[in-house]
This record gives sequence, structure tokens and C-alpha cells, in this order.
Amino acid sequence: MNSNAGIYLAWNQHLLALPIEETFHVKEIEDGRLYAEHHMWIFSIPFLKITYTIEHHDLLAKNAFSNK
Repeated sequence: MNSNAGIYLAWNQHLLALPIEETFHVKEIEDGRLYAEHHMWIFSIPFLKITYTIEHHDLLAKNAFSNK
């Protein structure tokens, strides 16, 4: 199986595969709440780390009403 997965730079009629590696880890920290980290490297040099907290919309609504 041949895969064309990856990150590309496109300009005009040219397409260049970039030497970028990435990981994305997600874990549930409690019911309805996730924590995620996204790391990226170019030429094996780290250049990006993003952390996310993701909440289920029902949990957000419940918290909004309980804070009033």
C-alpha cells in the first residue's frame, strides 16, 4: 500500500512534501473533558506545542448555570 499522507507546501503547479513530523495525544481527564497535546518537528527540531482542553457542550451548559 502506497500512502501520500503528510504535510505539503503547494504553490502554482508544484507540490513539495515537507520534512515535518507530528504527534497528537488525547486523554480523558474526567467525564466529558479531554486533554490533548499536539507536537510538531521540522528537520527533527521541535517548533510547535499546542495543548487543548476539550469539553462536551452539555458540560459547558451545566457549568454556566451553576456559576449564576
